[in-house]
Amino acid sequence: MIYSDAHCDTIVRAGDRGQSMADFDGHLSLDRLLAYQRPLQVFAVCLVPLPADSWTVLQDYIAYFHQQIQSYGKALVVRNKEDVLPPREDTVSAVLSVEGADPTGDSAERLEELFQQDVRAVNLTWNRANVLSGSNIEDSGRGLSAAGFAMLAAMNRLGMAVDVSHLSDPGFRDVCVKSQAPFMASHSNCRGICAHPRNLTDEQIKAVGQAGGFVGVNLYADFLVDHPETDPCGTDVILRHLDHLLNLAGEDHVGLGTDFDGMSRLPAGIEGVADMASLYCQISDKYGKILANKVFGDNLREFFYRVL
Repeated sequence: MIYSDAHCDTIVRAGDRGQSMADFDGHLSLDRLLAYQRPLQVFAVCLVPLPADSWTVLQDYIAYFHQQIQSYGKALVVRNKEDVLPPREDTVSAVLSVEGADPTGDSAERLEELFQQDVRAVNLTWNRANVLSGSNIEDSGRGLSAAGFAMLAAMNRLGMAVDVSHLSDPGFRDVCVKSQAPFMASHSNCRGICAHPRNLTDEQIKAVGQAGGFVGVNLYADFLVDHPETDPCGTDVILRHLDHLLNLAGEDHVGLGTDFDGMSRLPAGIEGVADMASLYCQISDKYGKILANKVFGDNLREFFYRVL
């Protein structure tokens, strides 16, 4: 089966533990990805907490990512459309992402430097507000600043995917109105099912689809159910969010954004990427294989074809 995932935090988790991404013992590893055909994985760098020398620290993680992909031998860094689908089945297509543009400040030059280092997707914010915009948690009533609009325009010009997960609602609206390219909510669920501010409203989900964008189902239990400590949370809840997303965004704009290695509480029955084959079978049984293939692979690839 095919596999595409719009968000994991494995770079930081494996790097901080001094482990190899090839056989990392967290939720995801390069070896386990290769259980699937031509897997496409977005690897994010998220700095939490934000260090004073965040630009330098970000550079260290980017260097670690490139070293790991190069040494693995069965992976390629996605730089353009041609890399989205590798020529060999036993190859991981690895997209480098920065989750939270804080290290760039308001510098277009730093953004261009990230592009030269093969970063192809950026979240304008993480949970922290920054000079570009408020976030879903902090300063949530503030949208994009002048610097944020300039950064958005630069990302469109370069061919970098704009990621609105973690962004404030006004910031989402600003991206929706001003972006000249489709944008993604790489790992966000439905606020109509789970009322967490990290999730998307129905109108936002529709807007992603109308823009030709992509939204990825997040597997963090706290974004799937309102009371994760007590509410049952299994794969049936994932399917509820998926169904809602498909109805609102459309079947060509929904996929996976697992958040593997970025959270601690997964739904029952999912412990990591190796268990995603079982979820694929459930989706295939419910919707058919064609739609299951869209959700598990084709839609994210098509998004990157449109943007890169």
